[in-house]
Formats: sequence, structure tokens, C-alpha cells
Amino acid sequence: MNLNMDRPIDCTNSPVFQHASFTFDEDSTIFSSQFDSGNLARVERIGIGIYHLWTGPDCIGTKAENSCRTWFYFKMTAPQGLTVTFTVKNLNLQGKLFRDGMKPVIKTPNEDWKRICSPVTFNVSGDVGNMFELTFMHHFQEREAYFAFCHPWSYSEHLKLLTEIQNKDGHFYLHRENLINSLEGRKCDALTVSSWEGILDQIEVQIPSLYPDPLEVRAKRFSNKKIVIVSARVHPGETPGSHVMNGFLKFITSEDPRACMLRDSFVFKIIPMLNPDGVYRGHYRTDTRGLNLNRFYTNPSLLEHPTIYAVKELLMSYHKEDSELVYLYVDLHGHASKKGCFIYGNYMDFPRQIDSCLFAKLMSLNCVNFDFEGSNFSEKNMHAKDKCGLSKDGSGRVALYKACNITRCYTLECNYNTGRLINKISPLDLPESVESDISNEMYKNGPPVYSIPIYEDVGKAIGISLLDSIGKNCNSRVLQNDPELKNVRLQVAAYIADQIPFRYDLSIKKAVKSIDDLENYIKNGGKLTKSRLKKPSDEESKKRRVIRNKTSVSSCDRKKGSQNSEPVKKQVLEKVKEINIVPVRNYNFPKSSPDLPRSAINRGRQITRTVLNPFNRGSRSASTKSCGDEASKRSKSIEKDSKMITVIEAVGE
Repeated sequence: MNLNMDRPIDCTNSPVFQHASFTFDEDSTIFSSQFDSGNLARVERIGIGIYHLWTGPDCIGTKAENSCRTWFYFKMTAPQGLTVTFTVKNLNLQGKLFRDGMKPVIKTPNEDWKRICSPVTFNVSGDVGNMFELTFMHHFQEREAYFAFCHPWSYSEHLKLLTEIQNKDGHFYLHRENLINSLEGRKCDALTVSSWEGILDQIEVQIPSLYPDPLEVRAKRFSNKKIVIVSARVHPGETPGSHVMNGFLKFITSEDPRACMLRDSFVFKIIPMLNPDGVYRGHYRTDTRGLNLNRFYTNPSLLEHPTIYAVKELLMSYHKEDSELVYLYVDLHGHASKKGCFIYGNYMDFPRQIDSCLFAKLMSLNCVNFDFEGSNFSEKNMHAKDKCGLSKDGSGRVALYKACNITRCYTLECNYNTGRLINKISPLDLPESVESDISNEMYKNGPPVYSIPIYEDVGKAIGISLLDSIGKNCNSRVLQNDPELKNVRLQVAAYIADQIPFRYDLSIKKAVKSIDDLENYIKNGGKLTKSRLKKPSDEESKKRRVIRNKTSVSSCDRKKGSQNSEPVKKQVLEKVKEINIVPVRNYNFPKSSPDLPRSAINRGRQITRTVLNPFNRGSRSASTKSCGDEASKRSKSIEKDSKMITVIEAVGE
């Protein structure tokens, strides 16, 4: 108890216990995690070449120590020819990942990061089944090898890449500055990237408490250019986010004609590492105070969450200048449970939801590994709570959307391992990477195991999709056949119309029937008007009159009941299909219909809709046609879920 009382409150500016070294003379082996992003807290030798390992939880040895124990990253030196068996004993429960074939990664002096070749086994242990054991092997053909949970990207590697980009020829505008210092004094770098077009002889305003280096000059201002903000690594162990960021950065600073057009059109504000302290220490999810920083965007503290505070202040400064200045905000993450690369967006009204989802759809048209239907734009996902009870209301995409009303405000997630599907994207005349070639061998058996080039290709697709969204991509897979994106928007609208709660709005269902209907719906502010309902052509009117004559049920037929109901039903449905009237739900005709009102039987052509509105339970829609109390009772008896809208169509008998 006394030892616990003596623990520091958190690990800010304290020794990094995840960085350690272990020597075993029996096998002439050395384990080390004494480097940037390393994590290996304990090692035990069980036998010749057999070792048990423990990763250090975030904030280990302090009162802020928590249960985040997934990231490991270490180097081993061993004699050539030795086969070593590793068992990492105390990981978080990551069974879903490893059941799907996840493997740790390895790097040797002659090979860059790749998945280990040996089989991987796992087991759940602990008194309450809360420890995940992972076992894998490696045969040392070289003296040294690095092992990690997933492809690492350290703070020092991040600084090196920014310096390389900064030293590129000045064919475009690039400005690097320290947005703010972290709790341990590390820089939170911010890049401004654009073309020289529209640049002003003015610098951006100085935001109080930001940009702490007095010798640094602020970035230049631009005229008539929207701003795009991209950030990553708020969660230190989510390294896929950094590799997506690197792919995006490399693309927008390249000589590709699409990148040149992007720089002519936008000013990019890039913050590649939001949690540099956590990254350096080898944490998995939290900062030095044991906090998940992606839950504090609603009201961040300058003293407790400086990098989050800085990002929000930056966006608020642009919002105050012009409420529509920020075109897109995206925060890049990794995901352990849900397969694929996908987007979390925000729920908004139908016309804006189309604009929001459109970017995700364009991603799926430009990226083999992006999963549009795996994306989530629901209101429920905006307020979901994590296992610590913290709501996603405090995440960057939700809090900044609410504060600045940014339509395109996203979290982009990439699984550590693989996806659910692959997209067949169109080839281009421009040189493309093998990751964009659906005919490549890696896609022969479906979704591939993710690698650094695949993550970088997702980042590149962000830039290409962004250019498509404004209709300025001269080498587009989409715009050549759909220059105004009308067809893509209609596809997106139809997809949204089938999602909760939009699926219950009959006016939306009608709006997504055609491009004209959709444009009129949006133009009229989302209201269904008679002018939007197309008058049937003379030919359609004639067909409908034929249906009335042929489907009328005589009194003689009524007495026969069940003998005629099925043929009538079949005939009516065939005619309905012929004139492209598609029922929302087919009514199951009984063999006899004693409960239906006589008027419904006499007019076999009549379609009776009973709509129960979940937003005003118990009331009927103003456009509802009633078929009598008995038909109402029938609709209620068929209703399966009181929370859903029930649409019943009775097409005569």
C-alpha cells in the first residue's frame, strides 16, 4: 500500500519503464526496447530459445497506469541459426484480430517491415480470462531482428520525414511550424501545403497560447481557397493512421498533375502526430496522464490536453473568419475489431448527409481497399460510449462538427490486419502503384493482408477523392462518365434512403427515384410538393385503365372467394410491375378475405397504405389512405416492431 501511495500521479517527465534491456548469457541473446516507441517491460527465459514476454501498460508504475496493453516493439540480438519461440503473456483481448489471421511484423537488416512467416497461436489466460497470450517463432538467419504488434512509425521517423518533405524543391508552398508543445515538451508539428496561387502578403493571425517558438514566422494567408485539415496518431499504437498520413503527404507534395491541382484548389493543414509523448513512450492508447485524448475535444484544457486544445483553437479561428472556410477535416486511426478501411461520419439532415457520404463513396471508387458500406454515419455512433464510459461526443469528428458545423468531418479507420472486400476500380492512363491494380496477384484470393504500401494507397485516395468531389480531377475514374457527379450522388442518396431513420420518410423514397427528383427535393428544401410528382404519360394512363377493367372483381367472383383471389393477385402484381410501380412491401393475400372492407374487394386496383409514424406514435400520416377500422386492426396485428414504420400494401383480391 505504501508503495502505491509513493507512485507518481502520472508518467509525465518520468522514466520510461517500457524502454528496457534484458540479457541472457545461456543463449547469448539480448532483448532491448530502449528506443523511440519501444515497449517490452519484462522477459523470462523458460528454456533454450523459449522466452515469455510482458508488454508494459500505458503509464506503467504510476497512479495513471491503465489496462491498455496491446502495443509491443522490441529488438532481439541472437546467434545465427537459433530458433526462438516468443510468448507475449499479457496483451489485451485481441482474439478477433488473430482469428482473422493477424500476425506481428518483423524487420531485419536486409528486409523492411513484413508479417512474420511462422504460424501464430493465441490463448486466453488469467484468473478472470483477461490476459491474451500470443505465441510466434523466428529462425535467426541474421544477428538482429525487430518485432512489433503492427508496422511501427516512431516520433523520430515522423520528424525525419517532415524534414525530407521540407527540403524538397520550392515548386509549391510549404511551411512547417510548431503548433504547440506536448506535456513533455515535444513539438506537435503542423505543415501548411498549397501552391503559390492566391498567396497573400499577409501571415495568419497569432492564436493565443499557440505557436510557442517566438522565432518562427506564421504561415502565409491565401485568398479564395478552402482549407483541408488532416491529423493522426491521437492514439499512439494506431500506427496504420500514420502510414495513411504518409501516403497522403507524399501524394500532395508530389509532381502528380492531380496533386498540383489539389494545391491550386486547397490549403492543407497537416498535423501528423497529436500524441508525440505517447508515441515516444510506446503507449497503446493514452497520453502521459493515462487519458484517451480523443474524448476531450468538446472542452479541451490548455494545461491538460495541449495538442487537442491547439487543434480546436485552430479550427475555431478559421470558423470565425468564414463559417464555410474548412472544406474537410479527417482524423486518421487504426482499428482492432472491425475489418477494412472505412469512415465514421456524422448524422445530419438528408441533403447534407448526401454531401457527407459522397466523399466516402468517392473513396470506394478510387481505392481498392476502402469499404463504403462499412462506413457509419449514424446518430447512435456519434454518442456511443467506450468501455471507460466516455462518449464519442468528445471525439474530434463529433465535437468539431458541432462546434464548426463542418459537413465533411470524419474519422478514417484502418484495420491492423485486413478487410472484408475489395473494389474493382477503373484503371488510369497515369502510372499507378500495384496496390491500385485489382488484377495484381495480391488480390487473387480476395482482401489482402494489409501492408505499409496498402495503407499509403488509402492516403493517396484521400487526395484523389477530394479532387473528384470538387470536379477538378482531369485524370478521374469518375468524372469522365459523370462530370457533375449526379449519378454518384443519386447512388449515395439511394443508399442513405435505405438507412435508419431516412428509410421511414416516404418523400425521401420518392426523391431518390431519379436525378431530377433528387435535385427538386433538395431545391425545395426537403419538402415533397405536387410539382415534383410526375404526371403519368398518355400510354401509362391507358395501361392503368386496362388494369382497372381487367382486375375488377364481380359479385359472382366475390362469392367464390378463395378460388379467384390468387389469380387476381398474380395478375394485378404483373400489371403493377409492368408500369414500374414497385410496392414497398408485398401484401400476403389470404385465400379468402372476409375481413377486408367491401370497397377494397370491389376495387382490386386500390392500394391501401397504413403508416404508423415512429416519431409521432399512434398518429397517421396526413397522406395515409384509410381502409376502415378493420383494415387498421389488420395493419397493427402485422406490425412486428412498434419502433419501426409499418407500410402495408393491400392490392385487391
